[in-house]
Amino acid sequence: MGQAGRVRPSGAVPGRGVPARPGCRRVAAPGSRGAATAVVSAETVPKDVYTHVAATFDGTTAKLYVNGKLSGSGTLPFTPATGVNTLIGKQVSGTIAELFAGDLDEVRVWSRVRSAAELADDLHHRLVGNETGLVAYYRFDEGSGATAYDQSDRALHGTLKGDAKWTGSDAPVGDHPGVRRDSFILKGRTVESGMSAVIYHQQENVSAGYRPDPKPAKRQARVVLAFAAKYGQEPALVSLDFAVGRDGRLAQVPDMLDPAVLRRPAKGQDSEQVSALQQLIRQLEPEVAALPAEITRLGATAGQVAYWQGKHDRLLPGFERLERQYLAEKDVPTAWNYALEVKTPRESDGQVLRYFNAPIHTSVIVSLTSSRSTWRLEGTGESQNGKPFYWLVGNNVNNLDVQIYRNASAQNTPLVTVVREPGNPFTQFQLTAEGEYTRIVNRGSKLAEGMSSSFPAPVPVQASECSTGDSGLIKMVRVSLRSGADTAYLQAKNEMNTVRERLQEAKTAAQRVNELQLVLTGKQADLKDAQEKLARLSTALQGDDDLTVAMPLISVDTTGLSLSGGLLEFARGTDRPALLDSGTGNIVLYFRGANEQFFAVYYDTAVTRGTQRLTGNGGTLSFLARDPGVLLDNAVMKVSDGDVPGRCDLTITVGGDTETWRSLPRKAEHMAAALAGQSGQAVTVGTVAQVTGNTVEFTAAITTAVAAKAHLQIGANGYAASAEAPVGAKTLTLTGSGTAIKPGDTVTVVGYDWARAESTRVGVLLSAGSRLITLNTGGATSVPNGAAIPVTGGRGCRWRAEMPGRAFLFDGKDQYLTLPGAQQKNAAPTGDLTLEAWVNPEAGQGRIIHGRTDGSGYSLALAVADLPARQFTGTTKVELANALDLAGRDFTIELWAKRNQARGRVEPLLFRAATDGRVDQSLHLWFHPDETFCFSLYGTASRSPAAPPPVTTPATAR
Repeated sequence: MGQAGRVRPSGAVPGRGVPARPGCRRVAAPGSRGAATAVVSAETVPKDVYTHVAATFDGTTAKLYVNGKLSGSGTLPFTPATGVNTLIGKQVSGTIAELFAGDLDEVRVWSRVRSAAELADDLHHRLVGNETGLVAYYRFDEGSGATAYDQSDRALHGTLKGDAKWTGSDAPVGDHPGVRRDSFILKGRTVESGMSAVIYHQQENVSAGYRPDPKPAKRQARVVLAFAAKYGQEPALVSLDFAVGRDGRLAQVPDMLDPAVLRRPAKGQDSEQVSALQQLIRQLEPEVAALPAEITRLGATAGQVAYWQGKHDRLLPGFERLERQYLAEKDVPTAWNYALEVKTPRESDGQVLRYFNAPIHTSVIVSLTSSRSTWRLEGTGESQNGKPFYWLVGNNVNNLDVQIYRNASAQNTPLVTVVREPGNPFTQFQLTAEGEYTRIVNRGSKLAEGMSSSFPAPVPVQASECSTGDSGLIKMVRVSLRSGADTAYLQAKNEMNTVRERLQEAKTAAQRVNELQLVLTGKQADLKDAQEKLARLSTALQGDDDLTVAMPLISVDTTGLSLSGGLLEFARGTDRPALLDSGTGNIVLYFRGANEQFFAVYYDTAVTRGTQRLTGNGGTLSFLARDPGVLLDNAVMKVSDGDVPGRCDLTITVGGDTETWRSLPRKAEHMAAALAGQSGQAVTVGTVAQVTGNTVEFTAAITTAVAAKAHLQIGANGYAASAEAPVGAKTLTLTGSGTAIKPGDTVTVVGYDWARAESTRVGVLLSAGSRLITLNTGGATSVPNGAAIPVTGGRGCRWRAEMPGRAFLFDGKDQYLTLPGAQQKNAAPTGDLTLEAWVNPEAGQGRIIHGRTDGSGYSLALAVADLPARQFTGTTKVELANALDLAGRDFTIELWAKRNQARGRVEPLLFRAATDGRVDQSLHLWFHPDETFCFSLYGTASRSPAAPPPVTTPATAR
């Protein structure tokens, strides 16, 4: 639970005169002067913990309650007073002010005494606001501004003073279990009609079934509210669009709403914008046309994911078994069959002899041959100086060992084949590696075998020179494993590699299909918007497409639910409008106009979520706007290193809101779950025996390892492990103090501790996930560092209006309509004729209707009309009515005058006086003979400094 916000007085100091016991509260007699008699609670109130306190007074007895329980009572004197102030967080007595230091939330004032049962019932949830006797109710959920709004019916709003701060609240208060009411005020406007509401579902394009092209599907539920509000001389309709939460509640409304005025787009055209839109459309149309074919082509490969995944999974156990066997044998000397190749071969009859031959009979001397024979090593179970002794065995039907001929220690003694003699040291050999070669040393003679230079025959012998020279270097070439595991493993590996390549191709194609579908959705939305804008700017038709207005976002509440809305300037009326959900999924708003017309405007519920993508390991991650109305055009999403490998930090900035998610798991599916408010399966580690500082001791050794920096929940609080705790450990070290941990608390490892996430929006708790975005893993396994790239900004719902009738817009240059030649005869008049049309000329002149037949012709046209003017010949005048009265008031006289010639005498423009010639009671406006402009009153004249030119001249006198 917990409130969205609370108010914290800034710079407040503890009040003087408060009882000495820490946390005690008092109730002062209302209207008292000087020192107040106080009733003090028996229970103290701790610091840094939210405590519900209440006081009731029936005119005589005051009672105090702490957390819903009676904690003190007493009689208080009461003297009514007038002209008093109501202050929250401050008390003034004379010139002394006492201020509260701490956080306040859910302040309620009642005009009746509430019982202990009533207090206990309501202290943990919000009120509706219309409860009996509720005088003032301050939730402090605004989070910003200097006004605390009263949520009761009396609207006794408060003003925050002294730089009080908004802060988050963890008071144990939740929504009302039954009814919830939110009130709001329209800034500068009043509601002029009843309200209508309808529930609907926004529609998004999604791919389903076997067809790759996305189709509209109903998604998130919302509620639209419509009513008439004051707007100039004629009210206009206001529409508000509320998101609906999973629990059925509507988005929380700001207390003061100032919806934007949505106007009909201006008629006309902007050539630069038209050109840009045409170019954009030419670019988008082939791209949108090509993408479905590419998606279909890749879809065939993408559709094989299940097949290749199934084959991969069937092969994997056998492959892993062979791989384990191969890896276990490949470094064991006795596991291999070898070819023994000397470094210093001999030649005989044109052949190069380099390999030890393996005779198949006993007492046969080992010689060199040009072809490979295979040998193996078998351990004797004995060693010397850390090196084991081996029997050197020929791979043939008899499996004969090699022995120094006649067990001799003499130089140049050859090797012969014998049946194994276990105790004979002359049949045992040690191996000494020298790079890619090996020296084979006999245990009995201590001499190495090889091709002695003093023994010319192509026969390996033992000799001292073979212990140091190249003649004793023999390459033991690995031919195959004796078990055959290398051959089987190689075959299985080749098959597995092929399957993995096909599986990866299918996954890559599926990933690309998902990416292209996102791109297609974005480009389709961009193309549609561009086409509609172009239609509004350049088409001759000013009807169906001339009004498309986006519903602007007003706010997003602390849980991520949005509110959109606007004042529809194009929808004027005073009556309650009607809202209906149509069969197409759009909403129809019916209303009556000021002149009794019947109008309809349509609310297009098709939306596109803003998307940004980041290439991850194995796929493409898509960050999607949680609400389609929240546009991601200028949003920034950045992944950076976290506190340990395997974790990262994510920063999300959308508009003025920033969310910082620290220590998120890099595993894509786990990050997506954390951002969605899902913690995953908690793993129990153990039970707390005792805590010393930041070290937790368990009641028994733990059976689950805890990684360094792992997120933990101990009791009701979140912690992190400072170091790894292996299986069997009895203690665990935390990164912070464990003072809140108690013996008996259970320690669990959780996927994410939401205390690591924070928002710049006051009062936001991110335990339910991000308010701004969701994450689609797109097949990616992990999330790399980097900034996400915008794909589409998104688009919310829009208003569309079909205007009553249509009209043509002509450019006055080369645009016109004509009847087909075959229809000309139908326009020939046969008698009387009437032509009529509504016209809205922009400039110039021209024919509206023109007809010409064999017998006659006719036209209805507009002609340029000069503005009328009165011409005076020097002998004429105009006499005005006597009702013109300028006496006793300020006045201005202005006119346009055009002099044809300079006549060298007074030329009057305006004369105001009695005609009998009374002196000093006249008003004159005139041109002087020197051609200056003059104004005179009672014989005092004002003259212009220079003569006006002999052209049309504006003349003004005040």
